[in-house]
Amino acid sequence: MNDGRGTRIDVHTGNCSAIDLTLVSKDLAGLCEWEVEQETTIGSDHFPIFCRININKGIEVKEKQERWIFGKAKWDVFKYMCEKDSEEVDLKLDIEDIEEKIREVIMKAAKLAIPISKGKRTKKEVPWWTQKCSEAIRKRNQTFRILRRTHNYQNLIEYKKAQAEVRKVIKKAKKTKWRDFCDTIGRTTPLAKVWGMIKKMRGNRCERNYPILKFEQETAITNEKKVEIMAKTFAKIHSSDNLSEHGKYRRNQTQEANKNILDCQTKTENIKDSPFSIQEMKRAIDKTGLTAPGKDQICYIMLKHLGNQIEKKTFRTD
Repeated sequence: MNDGRGTRIDVHTGNCSAIDLTLVSKDLAGLCEWEVEQETTIGSDHFPIFCRININKGIEVKEKQERWIFGKAKWDVFKYMCEKDSEEVDLKLDIEDIEEKIREVIMKAAKLAIPISKGKRTKKEVPWWTQKCSEAIRKRNQTFRILRRTHNYQNLIEYKKAQAEVRKVIKKAKKTKWRDFCDTIGRTTPLAKVWGMIKKMRGNRCERNYPILKFEQETAITNEKKVEIMAKTFAKIHSSDNLSEHGKYRRNQTQEANKNILDCQTKTENIKDSPFSIQEMKRAIDKTGLTAPGKDQICYIMLKHLGNQIEKKTFRTD
């Protein structure tokens, strides 16, 4: 795929040579684009090479998830707005309408009182990265561009110094971060946390996403299609058609013998069957942590800061 452009630079003379080869099969040759980035060497004397394969691959484009910034939340405003709009919740409506109205009240108050991030990834993928690392790399790239234009011996020395400084700063940042983490390790530290930090230090990042699924003649790319395929597969596996005649007969016998086992009892003195109280519900919510919200974007921490009126309507037990 090489087109003659240099892939390696001799920093002493400024001459480029094409010693890095990119090989593809004849089937892919007409679909590939080859580029070499000669503005930086990323600390080496070899230029980065990009080979793009122009194949129409169906992928699902994920929207960036917005997040609540609870550290800057104005909970007094949130509580006031919830109380103010709680009068709009009519308990005489159907339960679905009540739930929808309560959700609207909470979300309206949250958008006014809690800032929202844009979901952009601003941090580096490694936990040890610092501002000094960025500054050292920026200076190294700057000295490399100056060296390419001038081929001056003094600029070569400055570039070599900048290279060494980058290695020194990164090594120190890694060592400092690892020592700080080791200071937090104790006898009760889960082993998964230690291995997780090791993977983060190496820059290993796992994309938790399902690949494209195929079922018979159907191909699923979006999450909605994948769910439909999974539902069809599970339904087919658990279908009665998979049972033998003897199995169907035994199942019908079991159902007939236990048809009243799940009948609700009208009266019981078991404390487990008594209704939940508001106090019990509040205690359960108070024990929750700062977890990710569901599809409605309502978090437990919001329920902890509800006002009295909206709280009674949300956690009513009658």
